[in-house]
Amino acid sequence: MTPYPFLLPALLILSTLFALGPNPVAAEPSPRIDLAGTWRFALDPADAGISAAWPATSLPGSIRLPGSLQDQGLGQPVTVDTPWTANVQDRSFWTSPAHERDRRAGDVRMPSWLTPTNHYVGPAWYQKNITIPESWSGRRILARFERVHWFSRLWLNHTEILSVGESHESLGVPHVFDLGTALAPGPHTLTLRIDNRMAIDVGNWAHSISDHTQGNWNGVIGEMTLSATSPVALDDVQLYPDSAAGTARLKVTLRHDAAATGKGLLRVGDTSLPITWPAENPYEFTVPLPKAAALWDEFSPTLHRLTVRLEGDQASDQREVTYGMRQLGVSPARDFTINGRPILLRGTLECAIFPETGYPPTDETAWERIYKICREHGLNHIRFHSWTPPRAAFAAADRLGFYLQIEMGAWTGVGKGQPQDAWLYREAARVLKEYGNHPSFVLMAYGNEPLPYSADADRDRWLSKWVDHWKTYDSRRLQTSAGFYPQLPENQFHITLADRGPSRWPEKLLRTDPRVPILVHEMGQYCVYPDFREIERYTGHLKARNFEIFRDTARANGVLPLASDFLAASGRLQVLCYKEDIEAALRTPGAAGYQLLDLHDFPGQGTALIGVLNAFWESKGYVTAAEYRRFAGVTVPLIRAPRVVVAEGSITIPVDLSHYGPQPTSLTAPEWKLTNAAGSVLRSGKLPPASFPVGRSLDIGAITLDLASLPAPAVYKLEITLPGTTAANDWPLHVFPKPAPLIAPANVTVATELSPDLATRAAAGETLLSAHPWLGNGPPV
Repeated sequence: MTPYPFLLPALLILSTLFALGPNPVAAEPSPRIDLAGTWRFALDPADAGISAAWPATSLPGSIRLPGSLQDQGLGQPVTVDTPWTANVQDRSFWTSPAHERDRRAGDVRMPSWLTPTNHYVGPAWYQKNITIPESWSGRRILARFERVHWFSRLWLNHTEILSVGESHESLGVPHVFDLGTALAPGPHTLTLRIDNRMAIDVGNWAHSISDHTQGNWNGVIGEMTLSATSPVALDDVQLYPDSAAGTARLKVTLRHDAAATGKGLLRVGDTSLPITWPAENPYEFTVPLPKAAALWDEFSPTLHRLTVRLEGDQASDQREVTYGMRQLGVSPARDFTINGRPILLRGTLECAIFPETGYPPTDETAWERIYKICREHGLNHIRFHSWTPPRAAFAAADRLGFYLQIEMGAWTGVGKGQPQDAWLYREAARVLKEYGNHPSFVLMAYGNEPLPYSADADRDRWLSKWVDHWKTYDSRRLQTSAGFYPQLPENQFHITLADRGPSRWPEKLLRTDPRVPILVHEMGQYCVYPDFREIERYTGHLKARNFEIFRDTARANGVLPLASDFLAASGRLQVLCYKEDIEAALRTPGAAGYQLLDLHDFPGQGTALIGVLNAFWESKGYVTAAEYRRFAGVTVPLIRAPRVVVAEGSITIPVDLSHYGPQPTSLTAPEWKLTNAAGSVLRSGKLPPASFPVGRSLDIGAITLDLASLPAPAVYKLEITLPGTTAANDWPLHVFPKPAPLIAPANVTVATELSPDLATRAAAGETLLSAHPWLGNGPPV
């Protein structure tokens, strides 16, 4: 119900104020008690604690919270029979003689993911004495536990308390329990039971729970508080800003007992809404926003604050909402737009990889560090692959202007009527309630690659309804079905896997869907040799025993002294491969961005060392952030060279520009130069001057190089810069002497390219010689 979906007439406001009395009670923030510290503790592997009434006893152990039991040395030692929360497709660890040493009792080394020093899956109990102050008498008291893993149940003294909004089952939002308004001041006992078994099948590849990534830990790692509000209080405030109209629509939900009755005011600045309760939540109304309020984007992440106050019968509460003025859209060229300007999402994945603790940080400083590292490498976007990050990740992204894709913690099958179908809807509603006001939250998906991997009508019908539901429910972000597939008509953008090999991307992407933006799924995945120096970095309970296995193998084969050389060589090849992929995406119409796998390493799934940074977001030493940013930044010069290995002669290279800055470039003439290994400039020139719009500028000119007089063989560098900016990019050019024509015997056919009849001719007994196309055919084309 929407009682007053418009700005209220002054007469109505004044009459309501008169009805409430001349001096309504001023709203005030909720006081809090911090529950962090030492808690009593007990493991419950037999799941006997409920039947044995453990909340009525004093638990024998102790533990620090926030924290996990694993990072405090609790649980069982790892063995070959440890029940991992992870799919393992390669069973050789359990069967191969090569892994006999790794299966050693008391010293197990897992090759597929980081090995914890201890392991526990099951119920664990946490208990703490609390004291309710006299000033809280008659107030509503809430217990809030941020980032609980996974299912929780709470007892106050001997009585179990139900969670608010079934939050006790959430992987992504705080677990909140309403202790009511009748809690007497004085001492009480809280007993919290946390069970990290997978009661809902979100998939044991899902990064929200899997041992491949953060690990299936047990505990609470974020805010732990008691708060006191008035008996009738604000439960939720959602703000939908309209930058064009200069207004915001508010949806406000109250929390109160079912039998509560009364009336009051919702106040926002000079705007007030008279309300009564009980009534159908939420209350909706529109308020004016500050005139000419600055907009939010990656270049100017301006944040605003709006305070909502509730005053009335048994009601005195307030909530401050931080928001950004931004409008998402799609351009005719299938770019994402923000505030009407095209943007290119230059992203990487975050797969819940936190090897120092085994769980994600809940402080903004840690997330600010990650985003700044990404920004230094030219990126502006992170996809949270099959998990939802904590509040601090959103808050830091808001401040820094970083774009986030959020997923519901699942990598599983849907559409078959299993419990995860309903759970995903409940989880998405909780995630949007908790984080929906954050401007950085721009994209949303169910999760990753829904099973089955082949076509499935039930899955696609379920996901179609999912996308349609959340598009209607919350218009502040764009919706898609999932990472990679299916590409449904309901999707507002697609995430799809480009064919391996950038040359086929335009055809692949352009035929995917002509209507919506397309993000390249998990681009890259180029592995490098391990850096064995990282082993010492794993100082928490997760150990790089997989690296130890690889190191022992290198030693046994006599190549361990070459490890640093192997890392450097494979690393430079990795950089070239990522550069080629990223530049292909920047040149391809219809590619609205990419999501790398990855900027940093993935320590699970067989140990995927696919980042130029290690799992700690640290450099491996073979590429700098500044070098990476040249081909992954805001403005990137591009070429479409027929090839970069050329014979003597001449070559013409078309030039493109990817420019997704805050505004078009000023008039400039791109400059180019060709240098040798010593840095001497051998050729140089300028392209036609132009002011380049925001977006792709294809065919901005061409460079013709006369190579005949250059020493060969040699490697040269072609560099393009935009004067007056930091934008620059470069490419190697390998020049070889023009080969002499190949003279073959009369009975030998020289084949310089594949043709349909070659196999037939070979089968008929002809002699064929495979040769480079240069041979006998002049310069390559």
